[in-house]
Amino acid sequence: MAEIYKALAAVNKSIKAIGKDRTNQQQGFKFRGIDDVMNELHSLFAANEIIILQTVNSVEVTERTNQRGTALFYVRINVTYQFTHSDGSHADITVYGEAMDSGDKATTKAMSIALKYALLQMFLIPTEEEKDPDAVAHEVKAKLPASNVETSPEFTKAIEMIDAADNTDHLKQIWETFQAFQKIAAFKKAVNDKKAELQKIPA
Repeated sequence: MAEIYKALAAVNKSIKAIGKDRTNQQQGFKFRGIDDVMNELHSLFAANEIIILQTVNSVEVTERTNQRGTALFYVRINVTYQFTHSDGSHADITVYGEAMDSGDKATTKAMSIALKYALLQMFLIPTEEEKDPDAVAHEVKAKLPASNVETSPEFTKAIEMIDAADNTDHLKQIWETFQAFQKIAAFKKAVNDKKAELQKIPA
């Protein structure tokens, strides 16, 4: 077995999360800089005797103009990075990098972007960010399997109680009683429809 794969696996086991702690000043989004990635990986690569060689396969340069009329150079490059072990074995990855600059930095920026995403994608480096709100919501498990909950006797009973509710306080009690169903669309619709019906009835 080529030593490079063992070495890359060893690096992968040791990588820590790299948070998106930097902020893009123009658009306000969070990102991880190339320095953050290189600082995390440099010592791991050195310890596992890995160096990175690069081959630029193609470069496309287009001149554009920003809103103030200033010339911008848009560069798109295709680069192959060769992760090489001290025994000569290597593993390659090919990526694109894109960048714009009004001076002479567009190409070097594109090279940095290409390297950063080659490393992030190759090692699946986590960010330490909080989970997506939807993912957090799904951490609460229903008491009944989602596949058959709507055909269960308990669900049928809940719907019958909703239909029989004669005031909104009673309806609220039903909602609070069947908390396991609160995320089920059919249950929420039944409650909302009944609530709308009761609110139309004169006191």
